[in-house]
Amino acid sequence: MGHLKPTRNAHGVERLSFALILPRYLLIGQVVTISGFGAAIALMMGLAHFTDHPSNPFAAYADVLPGQRKEAVEARKFNCWLRDNPYYAPTETRCILMLTDAPFSSVEVVYASGIIHQTSFMLRDSTINVGELAVMLDLSEIHPRGNIYFTRHGYSGVAQLVRPSKHFSVLGRISQVTLTDTRLPKHVP
Repeated sequence: MGHLKPTRNAHGVERLSFALILPRYLLIGQVVTISGFGAAIALMMGLAHFTDHPSNPFAAYADVLPGQRKEAVEARKFNCWLRDNPYYAPTETRCILMLTDAPFSSVEVVYASGIIHQTSFMLRDSTINVGELAVMLDLSEIHPRGNIYFTRHGYSGVAQLVRPSKHFSVLGRISQVTLTDTRLPKHVP
């Protein structure tokens, strides 16, 4: 493949240099291989750009997320009752909306003093994974501890996994998502 070859520089000094001699078919093969990898990468990037991303099913329920007024709950015809063990206020109300043809099997809301404090979504067939949830809800922090605890715009929430695990995976399937208006304390270094 290679051999030492004597050469002279401009001043007539002889030097030994290593000359690498490659057969032409090897050079052509390298060029074709590198070009093929480049084309494959470009194709994958193009496919990723035009692939449909799952729609955000939470967006349709933005009016019943924590911090919103209870009128949206009344307009959507939730079934409501006073809660036995109130957490937010003595007049805390729990409401549920059963869905038959949606990504969620039900949506549950807790409100007090006219403000929604907690919203829970039961996912039909666990169709959303942790990675998709992080993108859909624009999660700022994720803390896997069996289930997934997260922050969203400074508020806390939890995603219950179908199979809780010690090992975190963005592909873990979710059975329920609960959003609250409970602010998390600032982290002290």
